[in-house]
Amino acid sequence: MSFIDLLRRGFRKIRIPAFALMMLIPFSVQAGTSISVGIYQNQPKIFLNEQGMPSGIFVDLLNEIAKQENWTLRYVPGTWDQCLDHLKTGTIDLLPDMAL
Repeated sequence: MSFIDLLRRGFRKIRIPAFALMMLIPFSVQAGTSISVGIYQNQPKIFLNEQGMPSGIFVDLLNEIAKQENWTLRYVPGTWDQCLDHLKTGTIDLLPDMAL
């Protein structure tokens, strides 16, 4: 069973982080928008797999949100520190798994 299937079945422990992730995305984002997302190696949450493709729980969530909202996601790889710098300079729009 995929992560999205668990979400759709109302798996309570997954629903809260999904809502929290959606709250991090600016409300002004409109359909058809391209969003750049920082990606770094932090399995199983977010990482590039052996084929260099974005993978992980947060990637599954973001891809589903993007599909529903008609967004295009562009993943920008780097280390955690590089992704933080990209976020500060506006090179990326979103950095999953960030807490204050």
